[in-house]
Amino acid sequence: MDYHIIAILGKAGDKDKFASYSKDSDLKLSELKSGDFHNSTHCLIESFGKSATYTFLGTSDSIEFQQNIFANLPQCKAIFETNKPIVLGDSELESIFHQILESIKSAHENNIILDITHGFRHHQIIASFASTLGQINTKKSITLLFAKEVEQGKKYQYINLEKYSQISLIALSLQTFVQTLSVPNMGLKEPFITALSEFSKSLHANAFNEIFTNLDKTKSALQNAKNSDRFKGLDNILSEVEFILSIFDDIKTTKENYKKYYKFARLMCNKRYYLISATYISEAILLYALEGFKHKGFIEKNNRENIDSSHYHITSAIQSFVFLCQMQTDDEKYKQKKSQIYKKCRFYFSEDEFDELESDIRENKMQKILCLQDFITRIKNIRNDLVHINANKDNNISAIPSQMQILLKDFKEKCLDKDFLKNL
Repeated sequence: MDYHIIAILGKAGDKDKFASYSKDSDLKLSELKSGDFHNSTHCLIESFGKSATYTFLGTSDSIEFQQNIFANLPQCKAIFETNKPIVLGDSELESIFHQILESIKSAHENNIILDITHGFRHHQIIASFASTLGQINTKKSITLLFAKEVEQGKKYQYINLEKYSQISLIALSLQTFVQTLSVPNMGLKEPFITALSEFSKSLHANAFNEIFTNLDKTKSALQNAKNSDRFKGLDNILSEVEFILSIFDDIKTTKENYKKYYKFARLMCNKRYYLISATYISEAILLYALEGFKHKGFIEKNNRENIDSSHYHITSAIQSFVFLCQMQTDDEKYKQKKSQIYKKCRFYFSEDEFDELESDIRENKMQKILCLQDFITRIKNIRNDLVHINANKDNNISAIPSQMQILLKDFKEKCLDKDFLKNL
């Protein structure tokens, strides 16, 4: 098997002393030798020799140090001289990343070994390597190698850092979900990440029933993840994800749909998805209105196959009726508008019942209807500002977050706490 080895040089080792190097049982590199070596770079060159190609990266000091180590090691000295090290500055992390990626892309070999043992003094480099290498679109196999210290200065064991890079990507995926309710495509095959991703997709597609089907699958996968070694050290972020899922669990078990939609709208507003939030609170206010109108007989009285019995059909009729009550009866357009609206409502009332309901609303319940109209209008204006491209600089989109928060607060106080349509 052909290898290209990328080694970050350091100042570890002593030309007059040896340390013992061995392999972790999970590390599948048969060519890598176990035995006594001056440092990790020495071990790699002695193991692979001229059968591999090399890229050496280091500061001027680390290159000079390594040359001194190899002074009396003919094979290592020859390979080191043939593959001239790339000189890096003391703090050129960006250059390290660039050189590594360039070496990976330009290597003719499909098997890459990246030894970061002697570059480990840059603690932040590990997370950067993990997330960067995880995104490389390549058919090449990359082994992220590190010789961990078992006994200070005496014993080292090579491990493959792939599992640690996977943890880094998992943590990034979970943190992104906590912040945005979305899961980035990191190519992870973890069942919990896959389940969470499907849940997120249904969430952003507004597939309301599918959300809760995927919720159950995601909760089950989360419990398995909490007991998995793959998620060790991620307890805090898993707890944050679990808390968010518990919010959806609460929404699922909420009886009234308008309360479900309100809770959903509140969550999406907090996550800054204002259009989705406005869409759900729009549905919530109309479903709440439906509850208020039910005892007035505003429910479907037959099951004709050609009638749309969905909530949309009913709530659309209610919304039209609400704005009819606002019109003056002596308006020339009133009769025409009333006829159009009655066509929407004829499945719920006879014409006499429709007239009776309108009369009762105008005489006794107009204040409630005006409040309902205000909710519907405010939501409509917010949605219009969000949906349509607006070149008017006077229209301050930045005001929408506060408008949404006030709207949700008003809905809670008037609809949920006071139930202002209770005696409609």
